[in-house]
Amino acid sequence: MRERIRAAVKRLPVTQAAASVLRLRGELRRLRNLARFDAAFWVRSAERLLPLLEAQQEVSRHAPTPWYDGENRGRWPDGTEYCFPPYRSEEAAYWLHLALWLWEDGRARPPRRLLDVGPGYGTLSVFAQRLTGCELCWLDWSTVYASPELVRSTRGNRFATGNVELAPIPFEGTFDAILFSEVLEHLNFDPTHTLRRLADALAPAGRLYLSTPDAGAHGRETRHHRHWTQMPAPDPRRPVVDTHVYLYDESELRDVTRAAGLAIERLDRSPGTRGAAHLNAVCVHAG
Repeated sequence: MRERIRAAVKRLPVTQAAASVLRLRGELRRLRNLARFDAAFWVRSAERLLPLLEAQQEVSRHAPTPWYDGENRGRWPDGTEYCFPPYRSEEAAYWLHLALWLWEDGRARPPRRLLDVGPGYGTLSVFAQRLTGCELCWLDWSTVYASPELVRSTRGNRFATGNVELAPIPFEGTFDAILFSEVLEHLNFDPTHTLRRLADALAPAGRLYLSTPDAGAHGRETRHHRHWTQMPAPDPRRPVVDTHVYLYDESELRDVTRAAGLAIERLDRSPGTRGAAHLNAVCVHAG
């Protein structure tokens, strides 16, 4: 992979773009799951991906857990051991196309306000603000991953805790962009309820950027529900689990967004990890 990038760079004029590709090549070890893309992709995408690498460096400086840059080891309830690679080395493999689309859309029509629901460590939010200078609002059910120091270091950033399935969004007004990355599969209740809530918070010309594991690659998750249409209405009296509750294939993703009054404007697949792709989509108001 690195040899192909080196060969591609040699064919380029000595410009800032070529220098950017060289820098990007030096970071490939942190993006190991993206190595399946050919050299032409890296040359074409260097300008867009370098701000992402810079965002990762900023998140790394403030990460409240060691798992962003280090392995996550432990035991499952049944006693078996697990070991996950550093999240930083894998996260872009889940939502690569969202980052590329945010770059493209940010240049054409920069969002003034952005809401990130379930931001995790906040990499995509920081990336978007680096590109556009937008106001950021983060909503998460936990403070385990998002660093208060990162929130304070980012201009205009606001953070609130809450369960978007069970409570209104605690920020006033509408948003030009909403990030909903790697969250859909964790919803415990009827997903159309939450997606409608997000649609209501989306400005008339706004975009919802969504990623989720592709059931066509990961396989079905049926421990909780056989189909998303069987998921119950939101109920605060029901226990909530933090796991993959239901995985969607492309057809189901189109169905569930349509049922919530949204239309998929763009859809692609990011490579994921261990060969299991993730669906990446941009949704807009239907009609």
